[in-house]
Amino acid sequence: MDRFHLERKAINAVFGEAKLMQGKIIGQMNTLGFSAKEEATLTALTLDVVKSSEIEGELLNYD
Repeated sequence: MDRFHLERKAINAVFGEAKLMQGKIIGQMNTLGFSAKEEATLTALTLDVVKSSEIEGELLNYD
């Protein structure tokens, strides 16, 4: 009973689009300068930690 069917072409298309968007964002961040890029990275990492903790049932204060 194979209930899981992998659509490789569809998945590759989605990942390809995500990679393209990631490249565009990185390019835009490079034009902002080093400090803005660092701040954006720190914000993303902080949100990741807060959201991961929520999944585990621990509520952290973002600030």
